[in-house]
Amino acid sequence: NSGLMVVAKTQEAYENLVAQFKKRIVKKIYRTLVVGKLSSESGIIESSIARSSNDRKRMAVVSHGGREAMSIYQVKDLFRYGDYFLSLLSVEIKSGRTHQIRVHFSSVRHPVLGDNLYGSRKMNKFFQNKLGIKRQFLHASELKFRSPETNKEVIVKSKLPEDLAFVLENLKLFKV
Repeated sequence: NSGLMVVAKTQEAYENLVAQFKKRIVKKIYRTLVVGKLSSESGIIESSIARSSNDRKRMAVVSHGGREAMSIYQVKDLFRYGDYFLSLLSVEIKSGRTHQIRVHFSSVRHPVLGDNLYGSRKMNKFFQNKLGIKRQFLHASELKFRSPETNKEVIVKSKLPEDLAFVLENLKLFKV
């Protein structure tokens, strides 16, 4: 992962921000490149997430227990590289579960490109050789919250880092 995060300078600001996250006032938007072509241009993945019973390092979508999680996505670009489709998404998460975007998109068979934990190592190796991706294509690109000091809305944005922008540059010719 790369991208934005919020840091509080005082205890009072920290408590204010924690309350905003709890009440889901904070808007968190990510950019991600996933494998495959999604069935619709936008949608919602809503399923509970808990630690995997098979592997304690992994999280998993579960039908019982776990904590509710919602990911709202919008397809921004579609690429076709050989036999593979790749979808560039904007994803807003309404909760902040561990590995949420990675788990949600893997659960619908569209893993984040470069994610060896929830995706295909073989496919990631192929794209590392062809496009130069060396890590997960997942970037926290925008945060919206209320200033603890003034209560005014703060919007902070972050461009894709060079390595992920390079991958998109390599995909330009393959835009569908």
